[in-house]
Amino acid sequence: MDVSTLCLVLQGCLSPDLTTRKHAEQELSKIQHTNGNLPNLLRVAVEESLGTTLRQVAAIQIKNIVKRGWDPSGACSVLWLVALQGMLHTAVCYRRGQSNSSSRQTSTARQPT
Repeated sequence: MDVSTLCLVLQGCLSPDLTTRKHAEQELSKIQHTNGNLPNLLRVAVEESLGTTLRQVAAIQIKNIVKRGWDPSGACSVLWLVALQGMLHTAVCYRRGQSNSSSRQTSTARQPT
């Protein structure tokens, strides 16, 4: 499944409509062990241009795949390193955003009205 289709399926997992959500969850279940799925989920999870919620759904899907059966040999160890780098990068960007947001609030509060 290509990344854009994967994003649509992940978005379906957020739907308030039970039928849409169940269909999306079934699609994710079908593709969870296919070649290319984990790297595509990683791409979505670390892609800054996507919404935070969609990125979180991708990260949760990665966590679920890992929890159900992780084999730390071969290509999986490379993916693990990529996942760690992506998570660290995301955490740094989040912290920068938080500090920029608080400094903007502080500077706005100091300006005379």
